[in-house]
Amino acid sequence: MKTNLIKIACAVFAVISFSCSSDSEDTATQELSLSQSVFYLPQMEGYNHKHVINYADNRKISELDYDGTGTMTSRKEITYGSGTSTTFSYDSQDAFVGKRICNYDSSGRIATMEFYNSGNQLERTRQYIYEGNDINVYSIENGISTLDWQYRTNSQNLLCYEKRMLDSYEQTINYANDTPSELFVTDFDNSNMLNLLNYEFYPTMKPLPLQNTITEMNNYSLISLSIQQMHETANYYLSKTYRPGFGFYSDYYKEFDSNNYITYAKISLVDSDGPHPSQERFYYYN
Repeated sequence: MKTNLIKIACAVFAVISFSCSSDSEDTATQELSLSQSVFYLPQMEGYNHKHVINYADNRKISELDYDGTGTMTSRKEITYGSGTSTTFSYDSQDAFVGKRICNYDSSGRIATMEFYNSGNQLERTRQYIYEGNDINVYSIENGISTLDWQYRTNSQNLLCYEKRMLDSYEQTINYANDTPSELFVTDFDNSNMLNLLNYEFYPTMKPLPLQNTITEMNNYSLISLSIQQMHETANYYLSKTYRPGFGFYSDYYKEFDSNNYITYAKISLVDSDGPHPSQERFYYYN
């Protein structure tokens, strides 16, 4: 039973990740600007889900989802202001269903998130309180503030600990060269921490326009409420995740251009029966 749960965790981990940013200007090493990324689940041929992200000025500006027939099922538009970003959400009929406003402090850290319904009414707020290396995340609804999550950063200020207050589920990440190396989670069966995943990365850093600051890395995971997302914004490309001693792993095959910009990725869960594709990605630049 535990082996099946770990396989599911690896497969879900491989599917839930979405992408980064970039810039453009010709220099001695050509700098490109990411304009679009397209994700197919499980792969482009015969896909059952398609996710398209469009970018401008290093930032995500829209997301579109399609079903296996090519019909749009949802759409998001993202706008930016001084210290804020707003995501507007629409359904398959292109009707407005709500918005999310992210507010950042003077250091660029996520400070609050506001969630509005289809009537443009504020339903709840999420607040991030920073105290040294500790980050407490509160939900505020109907005037009641509830502590939902706790996070902690390491000596490099990277997120390394997460606790879900609802059930005391914990996750910790160890790092090597500022990239995740090991993920541990609560093992309620044995009252200890279970080594769920190990990470491997390609040896060459991402091009400068695709790199993220530590604050940007942390924000991505804090907004997602998952330190398992720290691999996605790391400044090296992920190549593999695996559980030591088990006969399966997630392979993150990637192709690059001559300047190490990613152009293609295929994610597969590999076991004794061979690879089982879970996602195929294509990247386009200006």
